[in-house]
Amino acid sequence: MAVPESYTMLDLTGRFERNAALSSAPEITMPPPWKDIAPSVWRDLAINHFKDDDGQERLWLSQLLRRDAPPTEGEWIVDWQERKKENPVLGPIIGQMRRVKTAELDAHFLRAGWTPDTRRHGVLQRIIRGTWSGRDWSLTETFGIEEVDGARHLARHVRTMGKGEDGHEYFFNWRVVYDYVGEID
Repeated sequence: MAVPESYTMLDLTGRFERNAALSSAPEITMPPPWKDIAPSVWRDLAINHFKDDDGQERLWLSQLLRRDAPPTEGEWIVDWQERKKENPVLGPIIGQMRRVKTAELDAHFLRAGWTPDTRRHGVLQRIIRGTWSGRDWSLTETFGIEEVDGARHLARHVRTMGKGEDGHEYFFNWRVVYDYVGEID
């Protein structure tokens, strides 16, 4: 289901479910931790997007990374400051988030496909870094509204980089498209 007509990048609040048919297919040859997560990655998502009393933009995200793990929940402050977090699936991570104009993003994949209003207000970019089985990895993603099959949907463009078990560098991209389920409780 498309997001409501009034939905904009300035308030992404809502409950969402990944639309597997509209999302790009996860690569099945991904190295850990992604090959363990990809079959059900980001299936359910709830966002509370708000500004605090000081006017600072914040997001409270609750997302199901895997069916056999508890949801990951936490606040992200849209100020580009690095913060340490503990993720129940990925372990200790360092993350940061900002609002950015798409023209400032290096990778075409991260900046392409967004609606004009998303480009005008800027996408939300999040970078997360961690270590899995002694190997460093990083994830860069952009959140925004994208028109897919003639309807507006919340989407994520995700790029992951790191080293596989064989020591070779890898990176892969995938697009996650969400159906709007309703308001948050």
